Amino acid sequence: MNILDIALNTTKEYLKAQLIMLGLNIIMLSIGFIILDVPLWFLWALLLAVADLLPIVGTGIFMVPWAIVCFIMGNFDLGGGLLILYTIIVIVRQIVEPVVVGKKIGLHPIYTFLAIIIGGFMFGPVGLICGPIVAAIIKAVMYAEDKNSARPEKRNPFNKNDDYIDV
Repeated sequence: MNILDIALNTTKEYLKAQLIMLGLNIIMLSIGFIILDVPLWFLWALLLAVADLLPIVGTGIFMVPWAIVCFIMGNFDLGGGLLILYTIIVIVRQIVEPVVVGKKIGLHPIYTFLAIIIGGFMFGPVGLICGPIVAAIIKAVMYAEDKNSARPEKRNPFNKNDDYIDV
């Protein structure tokens, strides 16, 4: 398996993980919007979940202003409910995403979390997406090198089939 195959497979698995996260967000938002009695709840859940796939944009860029407008208009129940729902989504996503992405691309959740954070600090929004993919590729390359490293073979001196000189 060469590096290009590893990169393509890792990217494919990363996208699968993001689809799982998309589904989880749709479920959480739908439940929250049904409880809050938001009209067109599924449409809003779908739109906000798709927005959450985009680094930095996320659901907060829509839900926080929506909550503020609700408070200004005197709808404190909906405004407070939106902020609570947003907080729950952020917490769940921060816990679940490293686990889901890590399992899909073959990294421990801690390494996945660190790859997301370091990638984000170094390269911004693109780094948030590429960080785990690059970490998985580095892991695969290191594994391939370790597997192919020159180690002396263990030979049995009593085995006649080995390349030992018979005296």
